[in-house]
Amino acid sequence: MAGQHTQRRPSVGARHALGWLAAAALLALALIQSPGAHAAPWRSLTVPAGYISALAASPSQPGVIYASFSQSSTTGGGGHANFARSDDGGQTWVDLAAGVTRTIGWNPGVLAVAPNNPRRVYFAGEGGVYVSVNGGVDGGRGDPGRPGLNRQIEHLVVSPSSPNTLYLASRGNGVYRSTNAGLDWTPVNNGLPAERNGTFVQALAVAPNNANVVHVALGQRGELFTTADGGATWTSSYANLGRDANGTPSWRVTALAVAPSNPNRVYAALESYPHRVARSDDGGASWTVGVGDVSREATVLAVDPRNPNIVYAAGMWAGLYSTKDGQNWVADHGGAMPAHKGIDQLALPPWKTPVVYAGGSLELYRIGNPPAGAALKVPAPTVRVAVSGPGLRLTVTASLGTDAKGRTAQIQYQRGKKWIAAARVKVPASGRITRTVALTRAKIGGAKVRRLQVRVVLVKSGANPAAVGTVRSARIPAR
Repeated sequence: MAGQHTQRRPSVGARHALGWLAAAALLALALIQSPGAHAAPWRSLTVPAGYISALAASPSQPGVIYASFSQSSTTGGGGHANFARSDDGGQTWVDLAAGVTRTIGWNPGVLAVAPNNPRRVYFAGEGGVYVSVNGGVDGGRGDPGRPGLNRQIEHLVVSPSSPNTLYLASRGNGVYRSTNAGLDWTPVNNGLPAERNGTFVQALAVAPNNANVVHVALGQRGELFTTADGGATWTSSYANLGRDANGTPSWRVTALAVAPSNPNRVYAALESYPHRVARSDDGGASWTVGVGDVSREATVLAVDPRNPNIVYAAGMWAGLYSTKDGQNWVADHGGAMPAHKGIDQLALPPWKTPVVYAGGSLELYRIGNPPAGAALKVPAPTVRVAVSGPGLRLTVTASLGTDAKGRTAQIQYQRGKKWIAAARVKVPASGRITRTVALTRAKIGGAKVRRLQVRVVLVKSGANPAAVGTVRSARIPAR
């Protein structure tokens, strides 16, 4: 009809083409929304010198990352670790190495950040568990908790749902649990079989919504176990992964991870030929083995905090692999990251902007851009002292921060080259203490002493004291 516009219907071929274009557009949108889907290639970040031996991102403050960098020992048979912190997502680093060197054997240990406090960071090695309450400024010297282990600590995990609950796993000593933020530790190995070298825990993962639900893999047996009561009892969760005629597991589990967004989704890296990653959708009751060889031994798994289907697997000899559907695995590299790069540290923090970190060797890589944020505020402990006469009364006021709540502060003064304890004070919830101590000239070294050096340390029975703040000097009044 004249003057009437008639819309032309596309041909069948054109409709198919439009369908493919729409599907491609949806796929592109999905790629843009998730770094796990590789919206951009890997980007190389500049890091302090040394092998990246541990990496942890703060869940509660975007941009804050802690790293341990190991250096081989000049005498052989061991090494030491230095520490650094980045407040801008890995662009620049604050050196925390001063006075922090510790003998830790060949494995330089692990790092973990409290989920509710970006300043509270834990480090574990052969020497025990150390905690810093001021963003690593004290170098992890704050109140070391010593579980009495004589083996290397392999894993240290802070419960996402209960920040005061921590678990550690070791070679030969099994699993230990702390319910007071790492000050005291209790072995929780009832039901875990001992192997020829003790209970060697290869991997450990804690459920995101329940501090009592923990999954572990035993190193030599390859067996999987789960507890629902904080380690009081353990039951096998190897389930349907398969065994040989002698009952020996067909696969050895080398890494574990629980999806932060789904506590029933558990992943396990399997060592055999070929190497695979298995997935459980029922908390470890049953497993489905994934498709795609992840090459050699994967020692770390990390799940996207929002999408339980996006997972990364890595190992020093395995390279980096990922899946976007929780089932099909492919090699993952590109951009600045060369193929088959040795990667054994992963971090996927739950920040507003999705970011993935992959580290190892002497390099750190990142996908995504961390959200802008202010530098970590680290309140410096302050100590003020005064000596009044004629009885030489020493008055000490110290603001130690609320993180020191419940710990014991010791006031010390220096006599010659030794530090002498003058008083012990329980730190209240405010973190502020005031104490007056009566001294004598004989105690401080005689009549010729004109100034008194004073400091405050945080102590724990059986542990070395850790100084907080700076040493203060007080003038001794004339007679």
